[in-house]
Amino acid sequence: MKKISILKKVVEKIKSIFNSTEAKTKSDTPKEEFTNASKESTYKKEPFHVEDTKKERSNELTPELILDILSKNKSGIKQTQLYIELPQFSRQKITALLAKMDKEEAIKREKKGTSYTVFSKS
Repeated sequence: MKKISILKKVVEKIKSIFNSTEAKTKSDTPKEEFTNASKESTYKKEPFHVEDTKKERSNELTPELILDILSKNKSGIKQTQLYIELPQFSRQKITALLAKMDKEEAIKREKKGTSYTVFSKS
């Protein structure tokens, strides 16, 4: 019986706290204040330029970028290592570019295990 009366007191205390905080939040922020604030906003929107986003992007994946990495590794580099060195590009893009460069004989790729080892022709 004593436990129930204590629980009732606790519940009443929580309700009173909840009601008092709810009343404060309603009185502190009237709806008119929000509507007026949105009309008088000092935030100015900047125009969006496509050129700006292109500048922010990292370098495009080019054959020159691949050849630059290969020139630093004369003994060749595993294709999986290229994925690690170029994390900003997808594996599919890297693979497609390497296959194209191999077909054009700009690089040499040798199958070793489950990956290729890529060599520079120069």
